[in-house]
Amino acid sequence: MYVGHRILDPITTSMIIETLSMLCTKFSRVLVGDPLYKDHWDDIIGYATLVKNRLENKEANTGKSL
Repeated sequence: MYVGHRILDPITTSMIIETLSMLCTKFSRVLVGDPLYKDHWDDIIGYATLVKNRLENKEANTGKSL
């Protein structure tokens, strides 16, 4: 995946694509279902946190900001 001036490794690319897919699924469930169902929001936070942690770990290991 090419993002701006950076090329992401295949594992990070796959993780981001899968996370975006799951976020879309969760957002659609919020929109057509019960927006007050707490688990939807917990899942959205969880998926976003996984990518955030992955990027922070890569940054810490390379010493470069992603």
